[in-house]
Amino acid sequence: MLNPIECIWSAVKADIKQRIHQNHNTLMRGDPDGMLTQKEFRLRFLEHTADSAMEIVTAQMCLHSVTMCRDIFLG
Repeated sequence: MLNPIECIWSAVKADIKQRIHQNHNTLMRGDPDGMLTQKEFRLRFLEHTADSAMEIVTAQMCLHSVTMCRDIFLG
């Protein structure tokens, strides 16, 4: 990977997938209050999950990703 964001985005996507897997039953049941459509509930769930997954990105992770790409590029 020659773009540092690829490593970061890969980690974020993996975290989102893990969170969805862990909360699969909640996602499939839908809104417990019955106020949202299934589509709206899933959209809000995914937005919340994505926001939470961004918390795994740290300055150290970014620095490591940039350093790794620089080393690959410069040989």
